[in-house]
Amino acid sequence: MSRELSDVIAAIKAEGRKPTLALVKARLTSTVPLPTIIRALQGGNIAEVADAPPPPPFTPAQQAWITDYVAAQLAPYQAALAAHGIALADKDA
Repeated sequence: MSRELSDVIAAIKAEGRKPTLALVKARLTSTVPLPTIIRALQGGNIAEVADAPPPPPFTPAQQAWITDYVAAQLAPYQAALAAHGIALADKDA
């Protein structure tokens, strides 16, 4: 990924143009995080950012809150369906 990013920036410079975030992002064929592109454009070490694992989307506390919230929102619907003899398949079962 960092090699492609370096190649794209070099190609834009070879055309005599200033590499911008939009130009670089448009020419990349793979998904590269924006902080990696920005650091490369600022002249930073691309490998340092590119090789770092992405942060998890939610903390464990946020995941627990979301799970509880969704369960609370679904409970009335599940109860109404159960009153009519309809049981939804449990994903964990």
